Amino acid sequence: MENLFKHKYTKPIILILYVLSISTFALFPRDLFFGDEVRYADVFLHLKEGNFILLTLNGEPYPDKPPLFFIFIYFLKLITRIPDPQIFFIATSITGAMFITGSYYFLKIITKDEDKAFYSNILIVSNLYFIALVNFVKMDLFFSFFILLSFTFFYLYYEKDKISFLYLAFMMAGIALFVKGLLGLIFPILSFIVFCLLKKRYKPFLNFHFILGLIVALIPTTIWIFALIRINGFDYVYNSLFYQQTVRRAIDAFHSKKPFYFYFYVLPLVWLPISIVILSNIKDLKTFLSEYKCKDNDGHLYNLVVFFTSFLILSLVSSKFPNYLLPIFPSFALLIYQLVINSKEDRKLWFATSIIFIIISSVIGYLTFNRNNFPFMENVNYSWIVSLVGILIAIFLIKYSGKSTNKILSIYSVLIIIFANSLNITFVLPSSPFFSPRIIGEQLKYYSEKGYKPISFDTYSGTYSFYANRSVLETRDKSKIEELIRNGEKLVIAMSEKNWDRWENKPDSLRIVKRQFMMNKYYIVLIN
Repeated sequence: MENLFKHKYTKPIILILYVLSISTFALFPRDLFFGDEVRYADVFLHLKEGNFILLTLNGEPYPDKPPLFFIFIYFLKLITRIPDPQIFFIATSITGAMFITGSYYFLKIITKDEDKAFYSNILIVSNLYFIALVNFVKMDLFFSFFILLSFTFFYLYYEKDKISFLYLAFMMAGIALFVKGLLGLIFPILSFIVFCLLKKRYKPFLNFHFILGLIVALIPTTIWIFALIRINGFDYVYNSLFYQQTVRRAIDAFHSKKPFYFYFYVLPLVWLPISIVILSNIKDLKTFLSEYKCKDNDGHLYNLVVFFTSFLILSLVSSKFPNYLLPIFPSFALLIYQLVINSKEDRKLWFATSIIFIIISSVIGYLTFNRNNFPFMENVNYSWIVSLVGILIAIFLIKYSGKSTNKILSIYSVLIIIFANSLNITFVLPSSPFFSPRIIGEQLKYYSEKGYKPISFDTYSGTYSFYANRSVLETRDKSKIEELIRNGEKLVIAMSEKNWDRWENKPDSLRIVKRQFMMNKYYIVLIN
């Protein structure tokens, strides 16, 4: 058994199995949530019709993202024949497995230590935020996988001095760029240059091959942009893709604009409870970081550079989301693991972790036994199981906190699998209709098939299109709806109940046919 664990493929396979085992909704698909999930599903719906160049959302051009992630899902669906929406959760699960594999090899190559790489990644798969991402349809895992490969190949190029690794690094950065945007290129290139500057080695980035590699990285996205220009014209591409989605997001975001210090508190929060180790070892942090100056510690220095350079770039960008931190999760996990393994205060860490699970269990228990006061708890009957598992984890951590760090981490990660699946199956799955526009969308579909014109009033673009299985007229102008009614059009309208109550002189012909609680407010469906 010991020899099997030492086999070079055993550790990454275990990590992949961990990811698959926490991917609950790949087996038990839930309703797609309000926000990016239903928007991505609608984009994919139009992609299936054959438009691989210009993505569309609710019948309108969607320049937010390049098409590679959606093409990946398309071919996955083509191979597996798995229906929507389950294919989205399976795709997310696969990208989670890709991410953890890339993370393992990145850390293994820079540390030259399989155990450090493995247990650092055990911290990642046990991270509650990471578990949420593996169960939520986003492209960040896919995006981060290619960034991690680029980080890895840049380091191999530095270490081995082989040009082939340089081109591989740029190819991976180019693919990352084509998945989600410019950060996929900036993270690895700037990190590598900063690392070389610190090592006072300038030749690795001041040469012809480096420039040529950059050109190679830009080829896929450049071809796509020229294709977009041919379809929609230069002005559209410049205003929508370059200015709105790139320049404004970087310097003056129109969406999710956050202060410079946003990630300084978000990173520890998304890494709770393990991030507590930083506070418990704050006195030793300076000594810990100074060890990275050692000449024989190139890999660890590179890891620090990757972390701090990428973190600084993210902090400077105007638009900020917690999931943008994902490419530096492996770097942070390694730092955390080394603090944990060297900590004299590990008992305090595991005790604090147990307190977190007691709090989570108490909150879920309170919601369970007071579910009549919370509309989204209407179908939730067995979430007390989550509370029970959380309490058992807390007891385990308190009782075995003095054991070997690696041993307690391994058992803790298995308990987290049980906790995550019990949470997803007994709590998230039955409550998902209250976080999804499915019921409202299906009402729009039902009446549309009877000849009604579907309208969405004052709602995030693309919210209902996927479940309505058609484009929905979106407006914030009530007078436009009133005019359509005067002209004799049959309408089916989705709006929040609050907007309905505020509507003065509303048309008498409108009547409510559906009322649904969604995302902390009530929505209604109207027909005339």
